[in-house]
Amino acid sequence: MSEPVLQPTSVPVAEFLATVPERRQPEADVLIDMMRQISGEAPQMWGPSIIGFGEYHYRYANGRTGTTGRIGFSPRKAKLSIYFIDGLANYTDLLERLGKHTTAVSCLYVNKLADIDLDVLREMLVRCWQRAGELDARGHADPTPRADRMDRSGTASTKPAASANPPRAESSRRDTTYEPAPANNQAAEAATGISWPNWLAFFAQIGASELDHTQIAQHAAAHIREHGECSNPDWWAQHVTIAYEQQTGRRKPGQRCDGNFSVSASKTLPGEFDALWQRWQEFMRDADSDSVSAREGDPTVSATDTWRYWRASFADGSRTVVNFRAKSAESPRTVMQVQQDKIVQEHEVVAWRSYWKGKLAEFAAFDS
Repeated sequence: MSEPVLQPTSVPVAEFLATVPERRQPEADVLIDMMRQISGEAPQMWGPSIIGFGEYHYRYANGRTGTTGRIGFSPRKAKLSIYFIDGLANYTDLLERLGKHTTAVSCLYVNKLADIDLDVLREMLVRCWQRAGELDARGHADPTPRADRMDRSGTASTKPAASANPPRAESSRRDTTYEPAPANNQAAEAATGISWPNWLAFFAQIGASELDHTQIAQHAAAHIREHGECSNPDWWAQHVTIAYEQQTGRRKPGQRCDGNFSVSASKTLPGEFDALWQRWQEFMRDADSDSVSAREGDPTVSATDTWRYWRASFADGSRTVVNFRAKSAESPRTVMQVQQDKIVQEHEVVAWRSYWKGKLAEFAAFDS
């Protein structure tokens, strides 16, 4: 089993801060002092670049549990990243007064602390600390600082927890609760055993906003293997990564990781798939071309024992693959699937989708 992607490390915070840009170090000191006052905890490294305070215990749908920092930040070169595990949708009233910033689902990005009101930031962090205690999957907040957590001077913190963090009664134990996942992500929750809010918290923790698609998907696959229950972690890692990118505005629906767009369409027709494949070739040979569908070169075909393929390239640089497979061994019906990739302009997506839906409808009525 792989190691968790994000976990506390033994690296001293002072050692990590010596590696960050010099201009970030005074800002890191300010945030460390603020978060230590709020939490009563000493700073702890979580993963290679996140400074966290306290612990937040979460529980996945499959019953497995994990731990992360309760509040924290990362002094990255481009921006300061400050993490809110309950999601920034809970802070809209304060964000209006904060100052210059940008956000993702659970990450607040600040160019420099001079751009924001630190009193408002403190209020946000106090709220996050309190709310994390309410959501803690163990049912109560644990205000006791760990003796092995070291502050920047190298001494263990013995400061008591802030009064903003009252212990909760054991009888209030419950699972972490957030807003429900978007409908198209409920399948991912069921398949991976990891709730969508916990996915969002995970992406915030690894700094996904500063990673590319491949890096995010690799982290997600490792996370599924460690905490989920899934027979195909790599496939579902792609699914949740794309969903995250769409939710945070990095990717629009239908957009691929290379910035291009794709569309798909499918239809189930009566008939044996090899015969339909042959009919499709004849049908497309006679199909009229227009500004949308002008092809470059001749289509190519290929076959395996269970699949048949038709591929074509188009003048706009896009390309299509149409595959054919038997719906089942017992049924003389064929599933046709069209996938159009490398669409450069978003507005062309509608035209291509309409084109292929129309072509499938025409083909259904086509009489060879």
